[in-house]
Amino acid sequence: PKLNKGVSYSKNVKGEMYVSEPTPLAANAEKTIGDTPVFSQAAGSYEKAFDLEITAGEGQTVYYTTDGSTPTQNSTLYQGETLEFNLTTVLRARAYATDGAKPSDTVTGTYFVNVYHTLPVVSLVADPDTLWNEDYGMLSVGGTLVKEAGKLPFKFADGTYPNYRTYGKEQHEGHVEYYLQDGTQVLDQGMGFALQGQYSLDMPQKSFKLRAKSLYGAKTFAAKLFDDRPYTEYKSFVLRTSGNDNVFTRLVDGFQSRLMDAYGTQVIHQAWNPVVVYLNGAYWGHYNMRERVDRFFVAQHEGLSLEEADNMDILEASWTVNYGSNEEYRAMIKKVEASS
Repeated sequence: PKLNKGVSYSKNVKGEMYVSEPTPLAANAEKTIGDTPVFSQAAGSYEKAFDLEITAGEGQTVYYTTDGSTPTQNSTLYQGETLEFNLTTVLRARAYATDGAKPSDTVTGTYFVNVYHTLPVVSLVADPDTLWNEDYGMLSVGGTLVKEAGKLPFKFADGTYPNYRTYGKEQHEGHVEYYLQDGTQVLDQGMGFALQGQYSLDMPQKSFKLRAKSLYGAKTFAAKLFDDRPYTEYKSFVLRTSGNDNVFTRLVDGFQSRLMDAYGTQVIHQAWNPVVVYLNGAYWGHYNMRERVDRFFVAQHEGLSLEEADNMDILEASWTVNYGSNEEYRAMIKKVEASS
């Protein structure tokens, strides 16, 4: 069976089960792992307020949150009550077994109540500290910036950069849901995400890059994210604010891509899918979903598998290494120069 990080599966006096601690050269552990809770209502859109209940394994204790944080035993204890939702809310829950073993996986659901959009919807969920902590939050500033006309990027008086340019570009754990315009859920999984951009990072709304990793959930995004691409599986994608077009049309890049498609160019380029984004249940505005330019992007467009992307060398400019090695390229240049 599938094994998550830090989990074992074994036989013991209770039968076959997931257990929370490996016991090499000793009797198999009997401490089980909490069963993943189940919500009585599926995540997605609702026209009006509704009620919801949470169930888990017999004798297990459930804790839940509505602020995007991962539930712990310090979170709200679920005691079998009916939860009423009349506003857009992110619900996360986790179950704990009675023997003090590891908690279950966290189940996450975004419930959109009485909201209507004419675009697909992406819901990003992460611990509020990950986003806003003043010392290391990926969207926080961390101090008072010196803002001078024509001088970008913004810095502190001592020349250092704000949190969103340092911690923001590091990968953080999160959860993503993706819904088509008709409400069909296409994605629902853990993922790693970070900020992306250069000068555009100083804008209030910032671009995100999302990466599927087995550390957080599935190792790929198994979905057809773009109608005009044949691919049904991705390692990563981008939620972009349009860069320099951020405060203007927000569609120039996407329009150019569609023009390239219309005229049948053979040059690989990013697909475009305008979406609405929510962050921890708060409306975060319009974004442009794009393929992410990386080795997996190149592999797909060149007819290779995602696995074959790891065998690729990608160089920038003269021979700056983006991924892999430049040894073969430099050897080729040396040979050409020697024979000229």
